[in-house]
Amino acid sequence: MRNATALLLSGGMVLSLVACGGPKSDNNVAAATEATKAQKAAAAGDTAASQDTSDKTNNAEESVVLRIAENQAADSHLAKAMIKFGELVEEKSGGSMKVEVYLNAELGQEEETIEQVDAGVIDIARVDAVNLTPYVPELEVLTLPYIFDNDDHKWSVFEGEVGQQLDEKLEEQGFINLGFLESGWRSFYAKKEIKGISDLKGMKIRVQDSQVYIKMMDLFGAKATPMSFSEVFTSLQTGVVDAAENDPVSFLTSGHYEVAKYYLMDEHSADISLFVMSKSIFDKLPSDQQKIILDSAKETVLWEKGFAKDLQDDARTKAEESGVTFIEADKNEFQQAVLPIYDMYPQYSDMIAAIREGK
Repeated sequence: MRNATALLLSGGMVLSLVACGGPKSDNNVAAATEATKAQKAAAAGDTAASQDTSDKTNNAEESVVLRIAENQAADSHLAKAMIKFGELVEEKSGGSMKVEVYLNAELGQEEETIEQVDAGVIDIARVDAVNLTPYVPELEVLTLPYIFDNDDHKWSVFEGEVGQQLDEKLEEQGFINLGFLESGWRSFYAKKEIKGISDLKGMKIRVQDSQVYIKMMDLFGAKATPMSFSEVFTSLQTGVVDAAENDPVSFLTSGHYEVAKYYLMDEHSADISLFVMSKSIFDKLPSDQQKIILDSAKETVLWEKGFAKDLQDDARTKAEESGVTFIEADKNEFQQAVLPIYDMYPQYSDMIAAIREGK
């Protein structure tokens, strides 16, 4: 399926890396036009004009346009991070590298954009870790409920041995992990009041297509309903699902707060996002451009982490002002209920132990 999709996409889209054999058609026309002008100028003895045109042609050939796929709206902290990354790349490259950020799933939902990055059709995609698990199953460990105690614990793992191992696994599958992003904590929200596990029983709850989430809903007595993020609003509105789960910013920027007026703060999962680049495209770039990308990514992670928590708090405030009721959950009740999930992953027992130790 992956290969078939890749071939289909390759036939229907234009590669964005100009410097590496995939120039846009308008660049080809421009370069050809400039080359023709240069020949005429040289024939007329206009050496200065010829040199100037040649310089322009070389600059066009050396320029790079990177495309980023993002499924969130412009006011999301994740979208803001991708925009910031683009600004840093352009600034550090002196304008020779351009970045185009496509918001609101314009290039497809996350599962689709991952396939396109894998195929080298899209350069970079910002995605949830769970959607990369078909390529790197170990990433599913990061989505285990209540595996992280707090933000400090989470970041010590990302920046430690476990994070490095996951980076290597991703690279083996053709992805360069440019960084983990702060995406808040996922909790439940519903159209009716929910205070604990008993209120979730029998509810149809939208989840990401992940065995961890499906099993978690089973243990809560709810009915897991996997679907894409773009379908959730209408599904809540029409009653296809009774509830969903996400972080406060996504809850607000998606408009889900308009139809789901109860938010249960159980914080069952750290919402892990990455922005990954096609390794095949990255490897074709000269070392100085690779460095610009990596340095810009590092700065982006620090920048986003610096304001993401305030954005989460602000999103909660705005949702409350619109009539949403936030309810503090008894986390111990939820934590005890999901313990059997950990038995599903004996092959990752060492990684789970390392995460719990904060490595």
